[in-house]
Amino acid sequence: MPRAIITGATGINGTAILQALSADPTTWTEIHAVSRSLPSSPPSSRIKHTPLDLLTPPSEISTHLQSKLTPSSSNEDIPRVALIQVNTVYVFFTAYMEKPTEEEMADVDGRMLRNFIEGLREAGLEGCLKRVVLTTGAKYYGVQHGPIKLPAEETDPRVDDPTCPPNFYYVQEDILRDEARDRNWDWVICVPNDIIGYAHGNYMNIASALAIYATVCHELSEPLFFPGNETFYTGWDSHSYSKLIAEFEIWAALTPQTSNQLLNIVNDDPATWATNWPRLATYFNTRIPPDQFSRAAPLPSSTKLPLAPPIEAYADTAGLAGRIPRSTLENRVDLVKWSQRQEVKDAWEKIVDRSGGKIRSDGLEKATWRFANFVLGRQYSIVISMAKGRELGWKGWGSTWGGV
Repeated sequence: MPRAIITGATGINGTAILQALSADPTTWTEIHAVSRSLPSSPPSSRIKHTPLDLLTPPSEISTHLQSKLTPSSSNEDIPRVALIQVNTVYVFFTAYMEKPTEEEMADVDGRMLRNFIEGLREAGLEGCLKRVVLTTGAKYYGVQHGPIKLPAEETDPRVDDPTCPPNFYYVQEDILRDEARDRNWDWVICVPNDIIGYAHGNYMNIASALAIYATVCHELSEPLFFPGNETFYTGWDSHSYSKLIAEFEIWAALTPQTSNQLLNIVNDDPATWATNWPRLATYFNTRIPPDQFSRAAPLPSSTKLPLAPPIEAYADTAGLAGRIPRSTLENRVDLVKWSQRQEVKDAWEKIVDRSGGKIRSDGLEKATWRFANFVLGRQYSIVISMAKGRELGWKGWGSTWGGV
């Protein structure tokens, strides 16, 4: 039976994978959580934690891994093939570090992945390594630069504009290809979009930001205006539920035909905010003005995206040459500015005090308001295809609203 290593184990994806692996003790003999801090509530006593900063040199990573993952047997009477099977290791690499610039992220997130693989190698564990499953995201398709070809498919070319800053997902993919070359292990890259999930103290999640926004609106008896724009409100979006990502990545780890494949993972129910925003309002006992888009924007902002949208590279093929404008983020409620209003800060303090310690006081400060502005301020749809995963045998499905 195989062993699993999860890096970034305190993050939203790492937490979901830990929970999914722990729920299947007949498959996984050992589960190793790698993170700088201890997971808040490990879902199983079977989980072994390795405190580790992946920016440390591979030699230090090797020392930590050797102390935790030494092969379970070195009995010379056991055939080598059987010994490797007993000690087989699958890595779920979800470690991620946000940095101010794309250049810094390409450097830091690339180094973390390479350091970890080289640390495994120096620890003498590479012979047991079967597969590395890497979690990336829809920035792979260039959604941060404007409209993309719809639906996004794994065969779509990289956004290879020389004016673009480096994409750290491409850096990580190249590292995996390079490190696995002529080795006995392989890899899978999983591409979610707008991840929805939960991890204690982790705010890299649009669901957390929207929950705080709606809770404060309720506290202030203010209407729940959609922070984005009408175009995106009625357009299409794709989301990825962390529990579904975990199930998919475990399936991808154990499925032979996914070897060395890039695979999308979304809920497979393209959704609209026009459907889910009223549900959010009902859940938090708030109200949406029936004429919200006819009213003056409460706290507007407009941001022009500086680079050509990715679909421009596809324009000639699709017969859309000359029809692709530059993109602008349009927010009717700029959530960065909103979070800095004094009445919002005062309301949040009251909410925290009433919770009796159940709600962290730093939530308002740490929530990803800038990311939420970007997600909701887009004026282009995001639809991501799951056809490739289906063709390879994936049968899972998630509901964007009902699964949470």
